Amino acid sequence: MAVADAQNKAPILFSAVSALMSALAYRDKATAEHSQRVADLCVMAGENLIPVSDMFVLEVAALLHDIGKLGVPDSILLKPGPLTPDEWKIMRSHDSMGEEIIAAAFASPELTTIVKMHHAWYGGSPHVANLPMGDSIPVAARILTIADAFDAMTSDRVYRKGRSRDEAFAELRRCAGTQFDPQLVERFIKAVTARESSQRQRKAELNPHTALMIRLDVERLACAVEARNISMLSELARRVASAAKDDGLAQVAECATELEKSATGQGDPEQISRLTDELLKMCRSSHNPMMIGAGREIPPSQAA
Repeated sequence: MAVADAQNKAPILFSAVSALMSALAYRDKATAEHSQRVADLCVMAGENLIPVSDMFVLEVAALLHDIGKLGVPDSILLKPGPLTPDEWKIMRSHDSMGEEIIAAAFASPELTTIVKMHHAWYGGSPHVANLPMGDSIPVAARILTIADAFDAMTSDRVYRKGRSRDEAFAELRRCAGTQFDPQLVERFIKAVTARESSQRQRKAELNPHTALMIRLDVERLACAVEARNISMLSELARRVASAAKDDGLAQVAECATELEKSATGQGDPEQISRLTDELLKMCRSSHNPMMIGAGREIPPSQAA
């Protein structure tokens, strides 16, 4: 099913996002999990900075920023050790492959641009020609660059141990102004620190397709509120409530059901906005039980 985003933006199909994430998870579980974490970090860092409709596109861009790795040979993609210079050349080719996949799968120039531009360095790209620099780089791409680098630094690899959070913060600051936007680096660090000080780690199991579907539908729902599209708002709230109820997410289902009733009955705009904000907060936290598992490996029998 396709649901058009606010302001007549090209629709981003959940089925296409889900199918690509399923394929990536089946091919390389670690990359799929990395992509989910990066998406969570992007949403966290971009909150109250970019519009909700742009946030949705940023989240999808983060989920799919490494999708080009589907075209990398297993001998390189799954190699249990450091890559040789020649292997790195092949690995880096996944960037252009990913851009081609996204451009072909989605009629969204904005989405393709974010994925392409997240390789641009804030102070000028030394290895890639014709990329913008500074504030000419879309803010969503600048956020994705920082989130991608942070998660890569803090993740363990077969051949090396991931850095600590503070070590990664120090590296982001060291490269601020050259590789990263200095102001966004500080915003990102503040957001990560605040999240870790206010939330507890919780574990739960949830079908990954359901988690991603709810996440994307709630983002679309926020876009519908922004566009004052009541019919879309009501339908999306109904879908979220149904999916959440089926998977035992009582709090999410209750909030979505209340939102559906409010929208169907032409309820108070302030109440609709409040309920939408509550749903967004539930679904955007990487520590929320409903989102744990969204990047896990999906058996081929479940692939879209």
